[in-house]
Amino acid sequence: METITPGLITGLTIGLRGKDFVIIGSSKRELYGSLVISDKGSLMKFFNNRIIVCFSGHVPDIQHIFRELNWFLRTEQLQRERELSIAEVIGFLGILMFSYKLFPNIAWGVVGGFELTGETKLYDLDPLGSVLEEDYVASGISAEVAYGLLEKEYRPDISFDNGKDLITRTLRSVAKRDVIVGKYADIAYIRMINGVKECKIETIALL
Repeated sequence: METITPGLITGLTIGLRGKDFVIIGSSKRELYGSLVISDKGSLMKFFNNRIIVCFSGHVPDIQHIFRELNWFLRTEQLQRERELSIAEVIGFLGILMFSYKLFPNIAWGVVGGFELTGETKLYDLDPLGSVLEEDYVASGISAEVAYGLLEKEYRPDISFDNGKDLITRTLRSVAKRDVIVGKYADIAYIRMINGVKECKIETIALL
């Protein structure tokens, strides 16, 4: 008898913050049951050139969340005539996820970037809407393996280069142990260079 799966899934999102940067990495493999559909998936977006929002989990649920978030940002920023803070964005996402608690979205989120005040923020979001502010985070189906390396090597005063290297090595370490993660990952970052924000997404090979 054939089995029916609920749809595409992705495995892992990790992130960390420093004094003047936030880095988030996410696996690109999308699975339908045991079948690999794509190694080029991406569920990571920039907003206002200072906020990164990334999810792992059930792809249809995540696409729905991004549609709701896009609507929220457009309408609220027009009404308030200003950009929204990260606290307001993560607050909306927490309420949105909690509103589906009887039939929860299978989605784990990481949200990070620069607050309106200029400080860096990083949040972890679970399928029921719990929001935790962290210095580093691993989220998704494959998160357990990633936490070991992050906990061992993260420091509050970590530099951008060391932070990016830690994200890369963590993703590669998990990929060797967990087939859900796949061969490729996206690494997104926002950092300040001489008072100017730099936003970028890079694709790296894991295996």
